[in-house]
Amino acid sequence: MALLTVSGINDDPTFVDADGAGDTFKNVEPTELIIANDAAVARTLTVVAQSRCRFRFLDDLVKTIPPQAIASVRPFKSAQFNDAAGLVHFSFDNVTGVQVAVSRMLSA
Repeated sequence: MALLTVSGINDDPTFVDADGAGDTFKNVEPTELIIANDAAVARTLTVVAQSRCRFRFLDDLVKTIPPQAIASVRPFKSAQFNDAAGLVHFSFDNVTGVQVAVSRMLSA
């Protein structure tokens, strides 16, 4: 499992290959996860919920990333997605052709 570096608001995001065991990043709201899927097939992203949402559901965030596409997921509410160390955990059904970057946002 890799701990990704969060790019600053004025910095270009740094893409790295997604880790087959999953990835994490320090979530200091607002934060954006950027996914580049260079594969010929769609990939499924799962962001693990750490606590219940305001509707009392413990729902992981699941998103399909189309083939040959760049997608972003944002923002991540710290109360729902941060673990005790302030990290967000996510993984893909298959990491072949997937690169990820994390960047701070100006506002949510």
